[in-house]
Amino acid sequence: MIQEGKFADAKRILESMLRQPARPPNDVYYHIAVCQARLGEPEAAMRNLDLVLQSGRIHLPALHLKAYLHFSQGDYEDALRLATAFLDIRPDGGETWKIAGLARFMLGDKPGAERDLRTAAEELPGDFDAQYYLGRVYFEQGKLARALEVLGRAIAVNPESVKAHNHAGQALEGLGRFDDAVSAYRTAIEIERNGDQRSEWPYYNLGALVLAEGNATEAVDLLKEALTRDRLSVQTKIKLGAALSAASRLDEAQAQLREAVAAEPDNADAHYQLGRLLMKMGEPKAGRHHLAEFERLRDP
Repeated sequence: MIQEGKFADAKRILESMLRQPARPPNDVYYHIAVCQARLGEPEAAMRNLDLVLQSGRIHLPALHLKAYLHFSQGDYEDALRLATAFLDIRPDGGETWKIAGLARFMLGDKPGAERDLRTAAEELPGDFDAQYYLGRVYFEQGKLARALEVLGRAIAVNPESVKAHNHAGQALEGLGRFDDAVSAYRTAIEIERNGDQRSEWPYYNLGALVLAEGNATEAVDLLKEALTRDRLSVQTKIKLGAALSAASRLDEAQAQLREAVAAEPDNADAHYQLGRLLMKMGEPKAGRHHLAEFERLRDP
């Protein structure tokens, strides 16, 4: 039943085995934990995994599942500890290398994340996450050519991934290949519009790029689309305010930038853009105030 995805039915049958006089084998507790994890009951799954792991017998699937559950709950240190314990025994565990690499990435250990995710990507060439997150790690470290290569492998595995096309666009932009970056962002946008993966980032990144190239009108349209996908994004409000200012839509720009400053009073860029706008609108006193706030926040 577990293989058929009937986790609730499988759980009931397995739990009935716990009521029998004889002590059930560890695999019963493990498979109950699998069902609980799939049914969205991580705490209950952890308790059963602890019963397996406290038995004194090494149970690698239980180690892996517990590492995964800790990672999914944001407990990256315990996820890494358990994944490492697994890999010390079985160093060919590609899925576990992936957990270890992602945990290191979240903990800020980018060289370690690169090492572990590179191993995962080698062992799991058809695994999208292994390829994609290795590309992310390369990008975060400024290894843009490598990032682009690996993100290309991720796209080959899943051509409909918005985030992979978007990050490929960022790598291309960083490499100065602006036309190719625009193409990658537009592909991500087309997929996003026609699918069920909502993301503001390809709109934001393309909007920022075309604004830098002097196309304020298109930038406004793209950044407004980004804002419909995350209406609380201060970063998008600031960039939209700059685009509206460049398009001479000054009152609209002021509204966006004042919202940004109100939402994040310590955001230096919000004060800078609002200060520049107010100077442009003939309000030098208010403009100087926000530019002074920018200087204060930039150099605390």
